[in-house]
Amino acid sequence: MELNFEAAEAARHNGVEITAKNLKTGNLYQVIGGALDCTNAHDGQKMVVYTRDGELLVRESAEFSQKFAFSCYPAPVANAELEELKRKAAAFDAINTPEIEDFLQAVKNEALHQRDRWGSKHDEGKSDADWFWLIGYLAGKAIRPEAGPEKQLHHIITTAAVLLNWHAARVGAFLEMRPGIESPEAGAQDD
Repeated sequence: MELNFEAAEAARHNGVEITAKNLKTGNLYQVIGGALDCTNAHDGQKMVVYTRDGELLVRESAEFSQKFAFSCYPAPVANAELEELKRKAAAFDAINTPEIEDFLQAVKNEALHQRDRWGSKHDEGKSDADWFWLIGYLAGKAIRPEAGPEKQLHHIITTAAVLLNWHAARVGAFLEMRPGIESPEAGAQDD
């Protein structure tokens, strides 16, 4: 891919930083975008605008493509925004990584995982009997001989997390998880 007027403009509009390296000198430059030359002699000629050490530079697009190599990077993110992204990523990892050592933390994370994965807004809810049968089903998975020690602990935590979600549904803290109801686009899923 060449770095030309169109690529420079697309990068600028999409929040991508372009670093260009002069093939002769090895100097690095920051590409700002594309521009059109409006001088009489070159009216309408496509240009690439770039900078180094605060100096603004302009070069004809085809010539720029021949004399520079380039790399694209996502535009830098503000520190507060980056910290928020890191916090969200850590929270996502916590609820989507099974834990079996710290029971209480594992139950909280699993309950959030269940809400995220199995939440269902399309139904008015189910009865206590639906919760009971779901708990029985999951507890039954914990006593299967093929489960193995780690999987057994995970099934115990999964069962406890359903109890937490049942409690939350009954006190009105969380009303979206509806056992026994599949979302229309999802088929039956098993953990």
